[in-house]
Amino acid sequence: MPTLIAEKTVKLEFEDLAKRVSLLTRPKTPPTRTPGVHLSGVLAYIAQKIGVLKLGERDEYEFPLLWGLGQAWEEYAASFYPDMDWQPGELTLDGVSMTADGLSLDLDSEFDGVPWEPVQVILEEFKFTFKAEVDGDTFIKDPRFWMWRMQAAGYCHGYGPRVARFRVCHVRGDYKTAIMPVYKEYILRYSDREVAQAWMMVQSHKHLAAAEKGAA
Repeated sequence: MPTLIAEKTVKLEFEDLAKRVSLLTRPKTPPTRTPGVHLSGVLAYIAQKIGVLKLGERDEYEFPLLWGLGQAWEEYAASFYPDMDWQPGELTLDGVSMTADGLSLDLDSEFDGVPWEPVQVILEEFKFTFKAEVDGDTFIKDPRFWMWRMQAAGYCHGYGPRVARFRVCHVRGDYKTAIMPVYKEYILRYSDREVAQAWMMVQSHKHLAAAEKGAA
């Protein structure tokens, strides 16, 4: 299980909107997806087998409209962080392809007063979801976020970081107070062992996932 470093609710103000920058690396057309096995597909297969997804249940991002809204959130939020290497490019390792949302450099040794060991590279992941806002302890344990955590572990294996920051838009907040969108950050640290174990799991299921997809 990864370690929670910090969590934060991001409060955007109207003056922040003026600080947005153009995403110069945005392609004119969506990049071509490499044929074959993808990390997201393998994790969805495993999630159904272990009960994280119910039989026949689809992940949010399998619905085109929700996937599009997720892309819109990613591009909008990324425009606030001009120093981030947004969309660093697809990787294929051991027959599994993956595409991280971004990489950032030189994370400070303190986050809202919480000290930590400085890191040189951090994985950035943007999520748009109808899942309720949670506290950080729940985020690292709740099965609803299992696929996100494992996806980040796979990206850590491929791109090299061991710290992942999830920039999440919880569309309905916590479903308890004012039901409004909440922008929440969760920052997790993975050990080398956790990353290696996650990748072994992916490797042991990639052929089964590919075979099931081919039979569908």
